Amino acid sequence: MVAQPLICTTWIYFRRKFGDAGVRALFIGLRASLVSILDDGRGRRFDVDERARIRTMIAEGYGESPFVDFVLDTDKDSFADTLTQLTAETRRLMQQVPR
Repeated sequence: MVAQPLICTTWIYFRRKFGDAGVRALFIGLRASLVSILDDGRGRRFDVDERARIRTMIAEGYGESPFVDFVLDTDKDSFADTLTQLTAETRRLMQQVPR
């Protein structure tokens, strides 16, 4: 698992590297609203620059990249329910991969 914002060049890089190794990579986008990300209840405080970068990344559509196989809204359900959804969707995608 590699967790990082996905842009076209990193998508191409990982697809090629994993493909050269005989592995099909699955790309999952994680998306949440600005309000959810900045919520004080999460226990994380962001400085001014981090807040600006988060806004920019949301505006640039990082959570909705056209290169992903699946987009997971991380702020819609509980952690346990989100994990269940992620697991189910990952399994579904893996079953579509030719062996």
